[in-house]
Order: sequence, then C-alpha cells, then structure tokens
Amino acid sequence: MKAQAERWTALDVFRGLVIFLMLPVNAAMDFERIPAWFKHAPGVGLTMPDLIMPAFLVALGLSSSLSLRRRLATRGALRTWGHALIRYALLFAFGTIGFFLVWRQKNWEILQMLGLTGALAFPFLFLPPKWRLAAAAALLVAVEALRPLFFGTSYQAWYDSGIGGPAGTFALAALPVAASALGEYLAPRPWKRRAASSGIIGAAALGLGLLLSLISPLTKHLLSPSYLLLTFGAALLALAAAELLVAAIGREPPLIGALGRNPLFAYMAGGILTLCIRGFLPDGASSLLAWASSLLVLLLIIVATAIMDSRRIWIKL
Repeated sequence: MKAQAERWTALDVFRGLVIFLMLPVNAAMDFERIPAWFKHAPGVGLTMPDLIMPAFLVALGLSSSLSLRRRLATRGALRTWGHALIRYALLFAFGTIGFFLVWRQKNWEILQMLGLTGALAFPFLFLPPKWRLAAAAALLVAVEALRPLFFGTSYQAWYDSGIGGPAGTFALAALPVAASALGEYLAPRPWKRRAASSGIIGAAALGLGLLLSLISPLTKHLLSPSYLLLTFGAALLALAAAELLVAAIGREPPLIGALGRNPLFAYMAGGILTLCIRGFLPDGASSLLAWASSLLVLLLIIVATAIMDSRRIWIKL
C-alpha cells in the first residue's frame, strides 16, 4: 500500500486516458465508415487522434527522470545504462515485428519510434532540468534549421508513417526530454501547484503552437513545430485536468488508472486484438460493426488491465 500511495496518481490517470483513446482509434483506423474526426488528419490539419501520440511521449517523459533517479540509487549507473539499452532495443524489435503482423507493410510503427526516441532522449536525463529544457528547444531549432537540407525530404519519404519516419526521432525526442524536466519539478509539489503549473505551461505552449501555425501549418506527418508545441501544450492541459479530476472525486477514476499502469501491455494486446478483428471484418464493414469492434477492443483491454492491476501485475521493460 505504501508504494501505491507514493505514486503520482494523476499521472497514472493521464496515461490511462491516453491509452483509453489510443486503443479504439488504432482499432478503427482502417474501417472506411469510421468518421474522419476519429482518424488521423491525412495532411494539413488536426483531429483528436493526432493528439494521442505526443501525449503518450509526454506521459513517458514526466516519469522518466524520476524512474532514472530511483534506478541509479538502487542499481548503479552501469546496470541502469544496460537496462535502458535493452529496454529500447526490445521496444524497437517489438514494433518491427508488430508492424509486419498487424499492418503487413514496410513502415514506421509506434513502438519502433518509442524505442529509438527513448534511446535518444535517455542521455539527456542526466542533465539538470534547466539544461534539459534548453536541449529540447535546441533539438527543435536544429531540426527546423536542417529541414530544407534533410528533414523535409526524409519526412516526405516517410509521409505515410504519420510520425516522420526514423528522422522524426529527433523532433519527437524534444517532447519527453522537456517533459522529464517538468516531471522532476511537478512531482514533489502539492496537487494544486501541479495542476496550476501544468495548466499555465500547457496553455502557453498551446498558444505558441497556434501562433506558429499561421506560418507553419499544423501537420503530424511532417512534424511541424506548430504541431509539436500545440500537442505538447494540450498534453499538459490534460494532465492538469487529471489532477483536478482526482482531487474532485478523491481518488482515481475506476479502471483508468489500471490502464495507465500497464500501457505497454495495453498497447500490444490491443494490436493483437486489432489483428484478429481484421481477419474477420473487411475494411468496408458497416458503421455499426466498425464501431462495435473498436469498442470491443477497448472493453477487453480494460477488463484485462483491471484484473492485472488487482493482482499487482504490471508489465514493464
């Protein structure tokens, strides 16, 4: 009970809400009768699903520095580095295998992105928080400076991946690096301070993203700076909302925290269920069947993570 009480409950809720949205969106992606607002924008523009991937990176970043400090204290630097390398290599391998199984084509999958992005972001965690924020800004500036020479062409070549392909790692790494610095600041604060700080910073980043969108249109496929800043801000606003929600009801919402404590299992099991559904239902299935199958994936994963949580089973790398 003590370990559970020390958890940052709102972070579990925030991460759980991200998974709650991610599962049906991924399951519904290929169905033709699912409305456009429930799918990623095909080009310039922003839809609800476009907010999910950056929010997941922010959630990972918020806890990463805290986890690193605990692991360094208990296992030492050498074992900590070894664990990190194995973890990100496994994520990349799982993503590669999963993509060929679920999507059946050559592309760039979320777990591949997480593996490579995590490996790039990890060394920055050893910097003080202020230097991490500066490093995150420097990554974004460097990508934009080199976009005409390299990143623009590379993003276009991997356009269908929706996340910039391998080169997208550099811009995306800025999100968990910046979030790790904020997590180190927010975690020890009272919930009111966490809610206010994440809300103010989130609103500022979202506003800056909107301003930048006037000269750099919002596009997930090309990882425009306006998109990255806006979604980073939206994620922090969602974290602030999670803090308020937990405070309002006096505990985490039922089942949501369980999703947040088993995100890797939820994502991978959701992919397997999605693969099974695609074996039975065609892309042109009726709207009712498309929605029902997508929500079934969500329901089954919620039940599974709730059972695992009750038995204190949390799958982590």
